[in-house]
Amino acid sequence: MNAKRISTLIYLLAVIAVAGALKWHYSTANVNELRWILAPTAALVQIATGTGFEFESFAGYMSADRTFLIAAPCAGVNFLIVCFLMLAVRNNCEGRLIRLPSMLLIAYGWTVIANAARIAIALHSAGAEDLGDAEERHRIEGIIVYFAFLIGLYMVANKFGRPLTGARSGRIVISALLPLLAYYAVALGVPLLDGSYAAAKIDHFISVLLVPLLVWIPFALLAYALAAKESDRKASPDQAAE
Repeated sequence: MNAKRISTLIYLLAVIAVAGALKWHYSTANVNELRWILAPTAALVQIATGTGFEFESFAGYMSADRTFLIAAPCAGVNFLIVCFLMLAVRNNCEGRLIRLPSMLLIAYGWTVIANAARIAIALHSAGAEDLGDAEERHRIEGIIVYFAFLIGLYMVANKFGRPLTGARSGRIVISALLPLLAYYAVALGVPLLDGSYAAAKIDHFISVLLVPLLVWIPFALLAYALAAKESDRKASPDQAAE
């Protein structure tokens, strides 16, 4: 095994170790231990909605009217892991470990913004829906918001990172699978591996499987169309020269 392969292997192991450590921390932490991500999220929600929040130990951030609680499940650590994995794979960096902290920091900031958007939407719709539909609607809203933000992060990474220069349209679409695969790996793969998906959660499984796919399809079609247009634009001067 040459040095480049060893470097890449070490890089991938470091990525897996960071993702695993975050997952373990989230699975064992109480809400007090998640203030590192809940506090900035609550602050952004307060700025966006004008609703005040106060922290209550071992409960979460309670709204001033005591009708809404930002609790541990709102931390979005799983989304943070997805963002980090996507960036780490997208910007392989040929095994350069020094870039992992910056990718983790970007994933953290993006997660806080996505969390705030999701909670602000939930806060706005709270009380405006039937109790029977509330859980299902909240779940689908969360999936759509998170996955839309994941695609947004992918697009930012492509613009300001290392774009696929000279790639064909088909390769662009294959590359665009990365957000979907990263999301599925954490949202579906991990629960299936550890057996936490019970039969009672089949509706959640179907939602996590289908909703991101429905969001991804128009994004992939747009990526293909833009890539084809760029390919035609680059080919035009060559054809004109002939």
